Amino acid sequence: MAGDDKHLFNGALESYLDEIRNIPLLNEAQEINLAQRVQKGDEKARQQMIEANLRLVVHLARHYQNRGLPTEDLIEEGNLGLIRAVERFNPDFKCRFSTYAVWWIRQYMSRALISQSKIIRLPVHVVDEFNTYLKGRQKFFREFDRDPSFEEVAAYIEHEFTSFAPAMVRLNNLVSLTSGNGANSEDDREDGSTISLELLADENSENPLERLDHDLRLKIILCWLDELSPKERLVITRRFGLSEEETQTLEEIGKELNLTRERIRQLEKAALHRLKKIVDSGEYTLDDLV
Repeated sequence: MAGDDKHLFNGALESYLDEIRNIPLLNEAQEINLAQRVQKGDEKARQQMIEANLRLVVHLARHYQNRGLPTEDLIEEGNLGLIRAVERFNPDFKCRFSTYAVWWIRQYMSRALISQSKIIRLPVHVVDEFNTYLKGRQKFFREFDRDPSFEEVAAYIEHEFTSFAPAMVRLNNLVSLTSGNGANSEDDREDGSTISLELLADENSENPLERLDHDLRLKIILCWLDELSPKERLVITRRFGLSEEETQTLEEIGKELNLTRERIRQLEKAALHRLKKIVDSGEYTLDDLV
């Protein structure tokens, strides 16, 4: 826990911080040992891993403050995500536990925020742009019977998207990822259930792109990230900016992994394909998303 986090909280939360502040952190060897014991059903090891990472939850909670939920509720939800991470962490993963746990903690916090609001507030002009894109995408699919790229939609309807083009390039993959056939803005699944995005115009919204990109990515992707291979997970993380950093190009990721641009593109394609198969398998219900 960073020393400057405590000023964000007061009262009961300060007492909670005082209570967890002196719990020893784990080194990598300890994490592996405890994770192996957790896999064998060792409840004491499970509790130790949870307690050693409670400060991580509080640290992440500050990024979600002032979005509609009290801090104590965010921490409670984040702790549930931490527990899930402990239960699912594989000691063979080539990463530290905290790196793995961040995704689950954020997922639970984000899911709580989305459930509390269910609405992504956007300025009027961005809503208009988004709806224009969705209608163009539907028309393209009906004519060509395949999912178009963002650029193909823009060319097909002869419209230049100026409000949120960079975000739409990334969102297009996610729309394709979660739609069974690409024809609808809502995913009409075989079981009759739907995944929908409700948009409400808000002229006072200060950062619509960040809100749209952040909420939608977390809602759809984080639930399944841990199912990917380490390389695939890293590529998706970097490409979609899920690591609190700027999105990276294929070349930049290739340099980091010492792989060619084409190989990174193949990993990205394989990862998105695998994510879609996970969605279609029905292993995760809508409750896992929202």
